[in-house]
Amino acid sequence: MNFQQLKNNDPMIESALIDFCIRSKPYDFCSIKNRSARLIQIKNFYNYLFKECDIFYCKQNGGIRFFIAVSREESHIEIRFIFSTPVFYTAKTFKTFREFYWELFDCSLPFMGEVKRQHKLKTYLNAIQKRDPNAKVFLDKDPILVSYTRDGL
Repeated sequence: MNFQQLKNNDPMIESALIDFCIRSKPYDFCSIKNRSARLIQIKNFYNYLFKECDIFYCKQNGGIRFFIAVSREESHIEIRFIFSTPVFYTAKTFKTFREFYWELFDCSLPFMGEVKRQHKLKTYLNAIQKRDPNAKVFLDKDPILVSYTRDGL
């Protein structure tokens, strides 16, 4: 896989994130009934990720196959947003991305993210637990956390 870091705004990447948010509804603002208000909120979210995070992506067949926005914290790599198309490739692609990231930045910090999704939360968590044996899901935390370590422990 050829992961690239987003350095400049790319309409194709922005469009892929907008399409994903409209289809998957990961946040409440993705379900706003007013189409223009919904698009404004999703674009604001994209702009926030673009300004505050390191964004990596992978293109395939002229489209965005994988997207991840992360920020490096003192003790971990924070997963801010992630998606893959088709969705069942997310676990495999994310594993490849983690190895790429750890090598690129010569680090072994764990990846960690809060599950903020409300729409189809149970289905989402079941998919992570079923398809990604490397994920450690902490259901007893509020918010729910998902963690990935380099050594798998």
